[in-house]
Amino acid sequence: MDPLSLLCRLAASVPPPRYHTVKYGGVLAAASPWRPRVVPRPKPTTPPSPLECPEGLSPAADGEPTEPPPRSPNRGPPYWKSRVLRKKALGYDE
Repeated sequence: MDPLSLLCRLAASVPPPRYHTVKYGGVLAAASPWRPRVVPRPKPTTPPSPLECPEGLSPAADGEPTEPPPRSPNRGPPYWKSRVLRKKALGYDE
């Protein structure tokens, strides 16, 4: 498959903007008169301030770590990048 054909196939699978790809039927359909009875509406809430903690809690009371974990050491080169290992595996001299 040439690159242009691949791009044409990929572009055809992308839906147009503001187009819903999942359509519900029956009670869950958008225009169903029974939908409010089945799907609850979210209650508006005010988010807590990030600078304030709820009463009685400290920032680390839930046991979550406050520092990121240390980084892992760097990996070595891939197996076939090493000439010595490549010579051993293939059994020839360069």
